[in-house]
Amino acid sequence: MALNLSPDSRVPIFEQIERYWIYRIAAGDPATGERIPSVRDMAQRILVHPNTIVHAYGELERAGIIVARRGIGMEVTADAPRICKEKRESLLGDRVRELFVEAEQAGMSRADLVRLVREIMNQMGAE
Repeated sequence: MALNLSPDSRVPIFEQIERYWIYRIAAGDPATGERIPSVRDMAQRILVHPNTIVHAYGELERAGIIVARRGIGMEVTADAPRICKEKRESLLGDRVRELFVEAEQAGMSRADLVRLVREIMNQMGAE
C-alpha cells in the first residue's frame, strides 16, 4: 500500500500519515511486534518535516496502536490490529455516509448510488 499524500486535501498531512498506518496495520502489515520506520526515515521517504511525523506517530501512540521501545523504535502493539480495524471501519463509514448525504442532496436515489458504486467497483476490478 503506497502512501499518497494530498497537500490539497482538507485532511491535514499528519492525519493522512496516521490513516496510512491505521489502514496498513488493519490489513496486517506490519504485524504485531514489528517496527515502523523511524521519524527521520519516514520524513525522508515522504519528504515532509519530521515534526509532521512526530505528530502522526504521537496520535498513533496515544491510540495504543504503536509504542516506543527504548533503543529499538516504534513497535506495533498487540491491540493494534483490533484498534485499527475498528478505526478503519469508522473512518471509511464516515466517508460512505458523507457520500450518501451528498447523493441525496444531488437528488440521486440510494438505489442509483449503489448501482453507480457497483459500476465503479467493476471498472476497478473489485470483487
